[in-house]
Amino acid sequence: MTASGPPATAVRSASRSQQSLTGGTPNLTVSTDDNCMPCHECLQEIRGKQKRTLPPDVHIRRATEDDIEQVIDLLESVAAEGRWIATEPPVNRERRRTAMLATVNRDDAALFVAVREGVVVGELGLYPGWPGVYDLAMLVEFSQRNMGIGSALMKIGIEWANSMHAHKIALEVFPWNAGAISLYSKFGFLHEGFRRRHLRRRNGEQWDVIAMGLLLGRYDAPDEDVETIGDVQIRAARRSDSDALARLRHALWPRASIEEHLADTIKTFDGVASSLPLVNFVAQQDGKLVGFVEIGIRSHANHCDATLPVGFIEGWFVDETVRRHGIGRALVRAAENWARRLGCKEMASDALIDNGLSHLVHERVGYAVANRCTGFRKSLPD
Repeated sequence: MTASGPPATAVRSASRSQQSLTGGTPNLTVSTDDNCMPCHECLQEIRGKQKRTLPPDVHIRRATEDDIEQVIDLLESVAAEGRWIATEPPVNRERRRTAMLATVNRDDAALFVAVREGVVVGELGLYPGWPGVYDLAMLVEFSQRNMGIGSALMKIGIEWANSMHAHKIALEVFPWNAGAISLYSKFGFLHEGFRRRHLRRRNGEQWDVIAMGLLLGRYDAPDEDVETIGDVQIRAARRSDSDALARLRHALWPRASIEEHLADTIKTFDGVASSLPLVNFVAQQDGKLVGFVEIGIRSHANHCDATLPVGFIEGWFVDETVRRHGIGRALVRAAENWARRLGCKEMASDALIDNGLSHLVHERVGYAVANRCTGFRKSLPD
C-alpha cells in the first residue's frame, strides 16, 4: 500500500493485487462457446462486434408458449450430458412447463430462444432476483455450440436487462465449464466467488460452483460529505473526479501514465476494476482534490482472521501543500468506516520493506507491523 498523512511525502504501494472472496452458486446453464479470453481494454469493442458470425439461418427472439415443449426437450438433452447444468434427468416436464409458461407471460422476466430450421437450439432466461438484479441461465444444444449462438443470446439478454434498468446480471457455473466461463468473461462478467462442495448430485458427488456477475449502467456515490476538516471535505469519489483523481494517482504511482491511471479510475467507477468491492474517498479543498485513499475488500491478509474478509488500503495520498492537518487520518477513517459497513472486523495494508515514511504514517493512525517478508513469483508454462 502507500501512504501519506502527517509527514512529508507519499510512497507507492508494495502490492495492489485483488484476491477473491468465497461465495456463490452454479448456474443452471450453459453451453460452450467462444474460447477467447477477454482483455478488458477491448471489452466494449467485443460487446459490439462478436468474434463469431451467427449462421444466417439462426434466429434469436423472445420465446412464446409454442416454444416451451422444445425448450424442455433442449433442457433434457443438456441435462443428459451430466456435466454442464445442475438439472439431472429425468426432468419433471410438468413442473418445467408451468414455470416456463409463467416466465413467458411476465413483464419482469424474459426467455429468449435461438431457432434454426424451426428447432429451438438454444435458450437464455433472465429471472428477477434482488431488486435490480437478474439471474441468468443459458443452454445451447451440443451440435450447435461454437457457432456464435451463445454470444448472440448473451448480447440480446444484456440489452434486455439494460432496458429494464437493471444494475446487475448474476450467474453461476461449474469450474470445469471453461467454454462458458470464457464466454461470460468476454461479455464482462467477473468472478465473484467460489463455493466449495455446494451442489450435491443424486449419486452423492458434491460439486463446486463459481459465481460470476456483470455490472450494468453507471453508478455514482451520493453527493454528500463524510467528514469536514476546516475547509476540506472528505467524501466518496464521483465520476466527475476522474481526471483529478488520475493526476493524484500518478503522483503516488508515477510508473504508470496519467492516461493509464485515468483508465483504471474509470474501471473503478464502472465496477470492473476488481471482482471485489473497490472504492475511493477524496479530500477536496476550494473545489480541488488534494488527497485520496483507495480502499478495497480482500478475502484475507497476513495475520488477520482468515475466516473473514478484510478491508485493505490499496493507496493513500495527500498533496504535500496540505499535509499535517489531519487530512490523511480523516481519509483513512472514512475508509475504515466503509469497510466496517461491509462487515469487516479488521483493516490491513502493506508497504515496501524500505519505505520508512509509509511505516511511520501507518503507525500514527493505529496500524502495527504484522510481518516482514519477501515475495516470489514463477510463471507456469502452458
